[in-house]
Amino acid sequence: MKKTQKKKLGRNIFILCLYFLLPLQKLNAYGSGLIDKLPDAEGNLNLGALELHPAFMYTERWSDNIYYTSENRTKDTISTITGGMLFSIGEQYQINLGYLADYHIYSENEKENFTSHNILGEIDLNFNSGLKIYALDKFIMTMDPRDISNNFFRSKRSENISKGSVGFISPSTKTEFNLGYENEYLDYLQDTNKEYDRISHTAISMFNYRFFSKLAMELEFNYLWEKYPHRIDNNIDCEYRTGFAGLSWSYKKDVKLVLMPGILGINYRNADYPDDKTWIIKSDVDYKFHILGKSQLSLTGGKKIERTPYEGSVEYQTSKGSYYEDLFASIKFHTWFTQKIMVFLKYSYSYRVYNKIIDTLAERKDNFHMGETGFGFKPLGVIMLNGKYSYAENISNHKFRNMKNHSAQFSILVSL
Repeated sequence: MKKTQKKKLGRNIFILCLYFLLPLQKLNAYGSGLIDKLPDAEGNLNLGALELHPAFMYTERWSDNIYYTSENRTKDTISTITGGMLFSIGEQYQINLGYLADYHIYSENEKENFTSHNILGEIDLNFNSGLKIYALDKFIMTMDPRDISNNFFRSKRSENISKGSVGFISPSTKTEFNLGYENEYLDYLQDTNKEYDRISHTAISMFNYRFFSKLAMELEFNYLWEKYPHRIDNNIDCEYRTGFAGLSWSYKKDVKLVLMPGILGINYRNADYPDDKTWIIKSDVDYKFHILGKSQLSLTGGKKIERTPYEGSVEYQTSKGSYYEDLFASIKFHTWFTQKIMVFLKYSYSYRVYNKIIDTLAERKDNFHMGETGFGFKPLGVIMLNGKYSYAENISNHKFRNMKNHSAQFSILVSL
């Protein structure tokens, strides 16, 4: 690997660790995300053309409301030990294989302890002609997350995600398209929860045409078919169709704007559930500048549809087929004082209106706020230190769903 490429990859892993390893609440759902990012790291261990990426991370997180409840809040400290290895060969034509395990240990509430296992296989081929071929298969053995979006239901499950795509970038870089397919199989291990097994198939198509050096048109269409194979009564199989058409504009490398309005349609196989259609949108503004150091201000906003998490309490049960409309916005500022030190501030807001037809608690509306601040420090080439404080609050017209949570965490990552 060339020295310039190694320097670039070394900085990339630093940035990627800050982005993806700081929000460790997602550890409960899919592991640390580390296994997905290690291919971008510089491998310090080599066997010929084979690069080895061993990694270890220790995280200590304190929360004053681990069950995210409105009353009877429970405090605890959660230790997470993460370790794994990724094998990588090639650059332009790359193959990655990896394994990662997460061990979550609660200091006071030991019944919450669990382990996640992640296995990854990936092929990324980039031809000189502009043709790109990508394939991935990831197997996860874990437990449903105990996080802000799900404070009731908790069950062991496995998940297999397979992806494949073919893309092309024209020699002039004016035209780019991608065609892809994704399959996800969610398998609950307890017989009492088999009705929540889910199979989903997603077809993805994207097209980008650059009119000028700064302005481009973007089109995107996705089709998702979702099936619950073990649910006999109350069939909630459905289809989602989304289409976006918008523009992106960039100025040098300092400013980028994206505006993508679209429409989403939901069709249920069960005639008792009426079909639905609504507008959606996604937008991003990124501005890079120098204050104290290299800085970036990012604004994100839009409207999307999200699946309502199953909540296992009988009194508050929500149908697995339910969804909510999410009107969201966020602002994030981060700055690098040097290549070794970064700090960030972020605020996000989400207004959620839940499906009035299927949700057993109709007319539910939530206002969700979250503020975060943190730092990243890389004292040595193989060591990364992260710290973060966050405050989250949900204000709902269903009072028992009101929630406040303060949390702080510190982690150390060693990636050889």
